Amino acid sequence: NTFLTIYVLELIIRFMAYGTVCLRSSWVMFDFVLVVAGCTTSWIIAPLAIKFQGGEKFVLLRIFRLLRLARVLRLLRRFRTLWKLVHSLLNCGGVLASTACLLSGTLYLSACAAVELITKDKRFKDGDYLQDLVEDSFGDVLISMMTLFRWVTLDSQSSIYTPIIRRQPYLVIYFLAITFTVSVALVNLVTAILVEGALANAASDKEMERMVLSQRRKELTPLIEKAFQEIDQDGSGVISKHEVLTSYAAIPEEIRKLINPEVMADLFDGLDMDGSGTVDEHEFVTGILQMAVSDVPLETQQMLRLLRLMGRRVETLEDTIEGLKRKGMIT
Repeated sequence: NTFLTIYVLELIIRFMAYGTVCLRSSWVMFDFVLVVAGCTTSWIIAPLAIKFQGGEKFVLLRIFRLLRLARVLRLLRRFRTLWKLVHSLLNCGGVLASTACLLSGTLYLSACAAVELITKDKRFKDGDYLQDLVEDSFGDVLISMMTLFRWVTLDSQSSIYTPIIRRQPYLVIYFLAITFTVSVALVNLVTAILVEGALANAASDKEMERMVLSQRRKELTPLIEKAFQEIDQDGSGVISKHEVLTSYAAIPEEIRKLINPEVMADLFDGLDMDGSGTVDEHEFVTGILQMAVSDVPLETQQMLRLLRLMGRRVETLEDTIEGLKRKGMIT
């Protein structure tokens, strides 16, 4: 009841903060239903079940409280790897269903063959231990399917086929066919299909991430341009470090969420690649967009920009030296 009380308090605080509007969220409604069910079973039905004879069966309603485990689904998207695993598991449901159908059909046909080849064979009805083994393992089609399922899991099937093959050596062909079909071919085929599906899901996820990033750039670009205009107090088309540091409050709130005021100076230094002390609108928009849609830390982005700037300057220096060599000024 301790956890149930915590859940009740959580809902009360949520209602006090947001009102009944919060019930528009499917997750809040889900929590509300679970808490109501928990309160009903723990504080109403359970006492009645104890008080009245025969009411214990209603206590089974408590099993619905296990649905609280589904609350963790809200956290899945916060953990990208975990979400990919769960997403892939859900996507392979069709493959697993098809595998179950194919496996059931294969085991059924094999079980029918086992009944004809083993169960009805008179050499296994001599009253010895083999008769008991055959009856326990291949008594009918259903029992035969359960026995042959051990070939899927590779569960000590040698204790079954070894004495049978010793009595009837030609049955080695049957058991080899079962081994290669079920244990090798089918299992590896399903694995290959699952891997192919996982690769397709990974490609789809990457494409979706590119679409999301593209959409986010489109949404942020006008906001960043507006932020630049707010910072550019003199309307010169370029901003200085002083303007950036003194105009933070004028930046739109959406952009302030992306830029920590404590790193504004470092951000400006990272954008001012040529060391001129000013940043134009293109540099500002490009730099903020890169920081907003990238998981790379700001310091790493600054190092990459410096390396690119150094590369351009080295190319310029090489071109200058080549020009001087062609003019004969240096050798």
